[in-house]
Amino acid sequence: MIFDSDTILRMKRIPKSMAVLGGGVIGVEYASIFAALGVKVTLIEAHARILQFADSEIIDRLINRLEAIGLKLILNDHMLTIDVEDEHVNLTLQNGGRLKFDSALIAAGRQSNVQDLGLEGVGVKLGER
Repeated sequence: MIFDSDTILRMKRIPKSMAVLGGGVIGVEYASIFAALGVKVTLIEAHARILQFADSEIIDRLINRLEAIGLKLILNDHMLTIDVEDEHVNLTLQNGGRLKFDSALIAAGRQSNVQDLGLEGVGVKLGER
């Protein structure tokens, strides 16, 4: 019921509704796929826009197309809690209250776990992520 970008590939059935948390490349990609399949998708992004690295005119056109296939966007909101109850996923958002979905995809980004490997000592320059 609650998936990440790996476990979503083992999904047993197409849900009727889905929350996608994260408006980066992975979140937008999966949200658009499931919306195109007829799933009622709500994409929740903590920032003011999705795909922050991309040109704003392109993103505006993308948003228009996503909304045309039924995708709902919630921007500038954070998930506070998530729980599974009676085969549904309940999300509590900071600004948007409590929402109920058949499934949820957590696609808010990943961070590497390399800080203690001593990579700097062999010349590997680490970035923020």
